[in-house]
Amino acid sequence: MNTMNTTNNLDDAIMTATSPAEMHDTKQPIGDMELPYVLPQHLNREVYEKRTKAYDLFESDTIIQNLERMDFVVRDAITQKSHGENGGEKSMTRHLYRLCRRTDFGKTELPELVVVNSHNGACSLRVYTGYFRLICSNGMICGGQEKLRIRHMGHTMDEVLAAIRGVADGFSQYYDEVDAFKAKILTDGEIRDFGRKANEIRVAIGLRPVDDDMALLAPRRAEDAGNDLWSVFNRTQENLMKGGLELTRNAEKWRKEGDRMVRTRNRQTRPIRNIVQNVGANTRLWTLAEEFATGKPLEITDAVIVPEI
Repeated sequence: MNTMNTTNNLDDAIMTATSPAEMHDTKQPIGDMELPYVLPQHLNREVYEKRTKAYDLFESDTIIQNLERMDFVVRDAITQKSHGENGGEKSMTRHLYRLCRRTDFGKTELPELVVVNSHNGACSLRVYTGYFRLICSNGMICGGQEKLRIRHMGHTMDEVLAAIRGVADGFSQYYDEVDAFKAKILTDGEIRDFGRKANEIRVAIGLRPVDDDMALLAPRRAEDAGNDLWSVFNRTQENLMKGGLELTRNAEKWRKEGDRMVRTRNRQTRPIRNIVQNVGANTRLWTLAEEFATGKPLEITDAVIVPEI
């Protein structure tokens, strides 16, 4: 594989909120007949009119059909709102598929393959791998890593499919990584450090930090109360994604309204439904967990992995 650096990373992309009404959650795989109703972009065959002739259209349904032939199924799909001219047509905006092995569907813990695509130039085609726990399903993708990024320019569909198949072939590594997370026991100091760095992730994706780092570490269920890295990762991920935590307080707790002073309200974090922030938060959190598992700092890179030609 060839690797080259780029400045076109997730944080630089347009952050357009995803509506809860446009999110799909199901206890059964989403079939080919249902996908076009869940994602208007799924069967799109047109390029946004403002793209140049050099823009290559990577058909989402062709990508998903190829993964289905490798025994993957779509377990969830999320579409992103279109905001007028900048977002292009709704049938071309950024969209996300979450896939797992057919034999893993319905398990309490399962690795996922996540595909992000668009047909209006909003983002490159990207593929992530990671892990998901059924117990905390809330529309978020799993924590994971970016494995593939291909610009919509200079590549044939056959090259794109070959690159994606390469990622899918190495999919099983995540079973071993989770076992390593479960075996790693963190000290109290390491857990506090994990919470502090998780709070920094909120800032890195353009959100305000929470008031107390420890709030990100608080378990929402008894089975997540352990000090092993897997438990710490999962409860931090859920708190990070679901929201409901108190944001950093303003220096002034009182403000003047007319002739009287009123107390400022404490605001809480909202669920992260934005596709870009969702992916950015989870990939960073997974990399953070890997750092704690290995004891080595890992760099979050903006590498573009392209197929060998």
